[in-house]
Amino acid sequence: MINYFDESGRRIPARENIPALGARNAHRTATVGAHYFVPFNSMHLYQRENSIWANQYQTSVQDYAKGFDSKRCEILSAFIRYDCERDRVDEMRPTELPVAVRSAAEFGDDWAEPLTPADIALAERYFKSVEHLAGVIDFVNLRVGGREYAISLGAGGFRRGVTFEAPCHSLVTALRYEIFLSAIS
Repeated sequence: MINYFDESGRRIPARENIPALGARNAHRTATVGAHYFVPFNSMHLYQRENSIWANQYQTSVQDYAKGFDSKRCEILSAFIRYDCERDRVDEMRPTELPVAVRSAAEFGDDWAEPLTPADIALAERYFKSVEHLAGVIDFVNLRVGGREYAISLGAGGFRRGVTFEAPCHSLVTALRYEIFLSAIS
């Protein structure tokens, strides 16, 4: 997640003091005993009008090689075809697609749409099911459709919390598919 703000609304920089991606991945690859590392599933480009700003934080294919220095493992190209029968790697060179800015409405989102009572109940069940969360924060605040929905996680009051601001459709989809677990666990 890279869309963080402090309490006064200032963006918290997403990439400060982060070691080279290649060095981290070389270490992780060696730690699990693998011989090869293949970069995948993080070279996203954002297209939605409300998230196009995030492309400045894009991880490029070249970022994976920066600092990747290992005597035990090797980094392969991000786009390969591996033939298991012949133990052969063929590099693929896909054409880069242009970024076409698209509206949130194309994805079913309307930033003015509020949560329904069923959506609020889903959010409460979901966030309260993450048991260790109450040991870290007191509440989760959902800012949806211009309204605030605070979910208390324990008896600690409302001193420490986190606010998620999102359009209703995307938030409810994230709750149904339990997408937040990886971000907050």
